Parts: sequence; structure tokens; C-alpha cells
Amino acid sequence: MYRMFKKGERDIMIQQIARFFYTSAIPLNCVKNLEFLRMIDMISKFGVGLKPLSYHEIRETCLKKEVDFTQQMLEECKVECKKTACSIMSDGWSDKKRRSICNFFGE
Repeated sequence: MYRMFKKGERDIMIQQIARFFYTSAIPLNCVKNLEFLRMIDMISKFGVGLKPLSYHEIRETCLKKEVDFTQQMLEECKVECKKTACSIMSDGWSDKKRRSICNFFGE
């Protein structure tokens, strides 16, 4: 069950979320990302007392788990590709702000 907030409390909370986006230069369209919505939902369900992840956790522990998860998904794709004779292509470059961009295509 979701806690009912007063309008002013929600305004303060969403302003803090927005400020995090602004001060971290996170693209604003990330609020449309399903993973962002899942994160907000999981945080709200956890409730009071959630300890934020550390720099080490996000840089080492979580990143390694995410790489392993991606490798597992890739292996599943490879198995499927052997059955259907599809291929996976990738392309990477940097944008004008020197951010890395990587696209994956499957057919």
C-alpha cells in the first residue's frame, strides 16, 4: 500500500529528484525509462531506512553483476541465433559531448 503524501511533500520530493538529474547531467528522458520507474517503485516499497549504494558498490559490485547479466542474455541470443540463423551487429561512437554510444542490431 502506498503512503498518501500531502501535496507539498510530493512537490519537495520530486524537486529533489529533478535536482539530482540536473546536477548530475542525466538526460531528462531517463524518466521515461522503464528501469527508472522500476527503481522508484522498489525504493518506495522498501520504505524508510534504505541505505544508498556506495561508490564501490555501483562501480564494482553492481557493475560486475550487470556485465554478467548482459553476458547471460547474449549467450541466450547466441543459442537462439544458431536455431534461426540470425546475426547480431554492434556499432559504437561518441557524440559531440564525447559520450559513448553503442547500438546493437539483430536480424
